[in-house]
Amino acid sequence: MKELDIKIGYNCNNNCLFCLNKDKRGFDHNLLNLKNQIKKSADAGCEKIIISGGEPLIYDSFFEILNFAKFNGIRFCEIQTNGRMLSYDDFVKEIKNIFEDASFLVSFHYPDAEMYKKYSRSDGFRQVLKGLNNLKNHKLKVTTNTVLFKGNYMELPKIVDILDKYGCDSIQFRFIDGRNVFDQFHDFVPKMKES
Repeated sequence: MKELDIKIGYNCNNNCLFCLNKDKRGFDHNLLNLKNQIKKSADAGCEKIIISGGEPLIYDSFFEILNFAKFNGIRFCEIQTNGRMLSYDDFVKEIKNIFEDASFLVSFHYPDAEMYKKYSRSDGFRQVLKGLNNLKNHKLKVTTNTVLFKGNYMELPKIVDILDKYGCDSIQFRFIDGRNVFDQFHDFVPKMKES
């Protein structure tokens, strides 16, 4: 299946210390260019769109892009998100009205609100949990992404228990990319013998 991965922009409602895109904040893609890319890909047989960012759900153009993709024949949609906006049930309903079987890749790196605030520098933990609950209530497919670093790798059993409780379909684990924390490499990247 042909896929198109678009990034609406790199702004985010979190400010994660280990963000891969922290040096790109403030850069947004042109909506007309995104639509042209979607149309061209759909005309070439693309069946799936992956929407990511930054945090794509905070952009005013998000639903316009979603509707445009559906109108042009895109059949499947994956949304990569930190999950905070999914805490609003009407928001989830609107996505499902456009793509009934939308799938989600939700970032989930911490077992509690304290760690969330420390590393994401926001109070979004409860929003993410509510968002996961909303997705399951609407029977939408949820995969989570957990980046492993010194601050959370010993908390994996707690993280997995939470994700199991919320009925996530699958869990991805990734080691932190040391390039995005180069100035704090030793604070974030565990040694192999530690992990």
